[in-house]
Amino acid sequence: MKTKHSIIGIFLLLLASLTSCHHATENKALAGIKKLPRFKILSIDSATCLSSENIPAGKASVFFYFDPECEHCQKETDSIIKNKEKLKNVQFYFLSNSTAREVSNFYNYYGLASLKNVFVGMDYEYSFFNVFLPPSIPYMAIYNSDKRLSKVYYGAADIASLIAYTRN
Repeated sequence: MKTKHSIIGIFLLLLASLTSCHHATENKALAGIKKLPRFKILSIDSATCLSSENIPAGKASVFFYFDPECEHCQKETDSIIKNKEKLKNVQFYFLSNSTAREVSNFYNYYGLASLKNVFVGMDYEYSFFNVFLPPSIPYMAIYNSDKRLSKVYYGAADIASLIAYTRN
């Protein structure tokens, strides 16, 4: 009986240390992106290479890292489109490492060209990925009007929460 309690105690101690290590690593990673870091996005038509340094302050920005084939990413996009009036003062940057064809098909399917506050591009140098290290998709990093990190979503975001975090 004593051995059983010792094993359970060791297991709980190990679990606690792994959890705190994960949170420490996550907090360290988030500390590096508190102010909008440098990365590049290539537009899907390859005509524009946007550097994060050139993103203007003054309105909230949402960086949505997605895969066109991801069901959660598709649902997230649907939610954003359905709430476009509530999000009209937010600049969205949809970023993907998928092929240009896949991203272009996604762009056309959702009619993103009709949304003036949406830029869709390719993380062609993996510069976004290497800075943010998204552990899953969808992944969203929300920056306020001063280019300071407001919120990070790992996985799908609740649209009401997204709207709340993008208000300045």
